[in-house]
Amino acid sequence: MPLWGTQQVANGVFKPKFGFPKYMGIPNILPGANGANTFGVTANGNKDGASTFGGNPPTHAGWVNFVLGRGYVNSVLAITAAGNNVANLSYAVPFGGNGSGANLQVTSVNGNGSIGNVLTVAVRAQGAGYNSAPTLAFAPLAGGPASAANANVTLTMGGRTGRYQVESIVAMGSITGTDPNANNFYANNF
Repeated sequence: MPLWGTQQVANGVFKPKFGFPKYMGIPNILPGANGANTFGVTANGNKDGASTFGGNPPTHAGWVNFVLGRGYVNSVLAITAAGNNVANLSYAVPFGGNGSGANLQVTSVNGNGSIGNVLTVAVRAQGAGYNSAPTLAFAPLAGGPASAANANVTLTMGGRTGRYQVESIVAMGSITGTDPNANNFYANNF
């Protein structure tokens, strides 16, 4: 029985006989267990993968190991909307980005100092596991004026958030078949 097959299929039966280690000692990278991030990439898919990977597709068609980096909320880049009627010292938890554990706090507002437009925001917990920047909004106090609005911020991410690591494990131009997981990253991968 060969260690590598020449067909990629959704159930992965032709993937490598022996998988890859779960963790290679690289911080903030969570590869799948037992080759779960290993895809068969055809010559067509490799050619069209350049747009997915910022112009850096794997060097060869064949069996390719793919890792999407993860990270944390590092800082607040900008307050994109100051909102109105937001309480000072209120907290918000980011959503999206596939991570968890981060929270931010309003540290100053204009107006009377306790309710108003947001002036500054601080990261109180960075969280972990984010593969893209989460969304964050501080909601105004309930029952406020009709002009009340969310305050929104743009976050700077740390670690390896959103970075792709793509490595050709076995160069093979004869791979056939289709795998929906690989097709998420490689157009025309058939």
